[in-house]
Amino acid sequence: MKKLKWLLILLILMIGIGVAVYHMQKNRAEKKAYEVLSTLVPRNKQIKLKITTPGNGLRLFPESYDFAVTTKEDYNHWRSVVVKRKHFLSPGTGDNQMKELINDPNNCEIIYKTTQTVKRGKPDDDIMMIYGDDGFINSHYPSNSPYTNQRHFKTWNQALKHMYDNFSCLPSNEELVSKWDFPSKTVKELAEYRKSLNK
Repeated sequence: MKKLKWLLILLILMIGIGVAVYHMQKNRAEKKAYEVLSTLVPRNKQIKLKITTPGNGLRLFPESYDFAVTTKEDYNHWRSVVVKRKHFLSPGTGDNQMKELINDPNNCEIIYKTTQTVKRGKPDDDIMMIYGDDGFINSHYPSNSPYTNQRHFKTWNQALKHMYDNFSCLPSNEELVSKWDFPSKTVKELAEYRKSLNK
């Protein structure tokens, strides 16, 4: 009986240590996530959104989490677009509850997101800029990936213009080429065009 009691105590202790270690790793992943997001979105502009798991899984101890932020400017832009269109950017996203949903930043569809694996020591520096069902990613995915930055647009110019027109935080021209895979010619041409508009 005593042996069983000690085995039970040991089991509870091991579970407790495992849970504590997991939460420490999750907190570390969260810290890394906001460090990564801060390379694009300044901390003083970030509105932190609800932390989710990829695919909205319901596992007790998920291997990874999605961390996302928006900004006041992006949130207000999203609200104005949705009100004008009279529907959300993503089809079928609670259009009948629009008045309630647009008052919560967690429902904003213009966001900056990163996915971090709980046990990984080195942070994943990929960032997604999401606009409804569209988006951009500064990743190391192959060009035939579904995350290719031009996939929803006819030209690279259209893709970059969409980014410029709908996000308040933008990568530098150098980063658009080196990290976001935009052709340097497209970045240069559009930058010069936008500069001429501000003269």
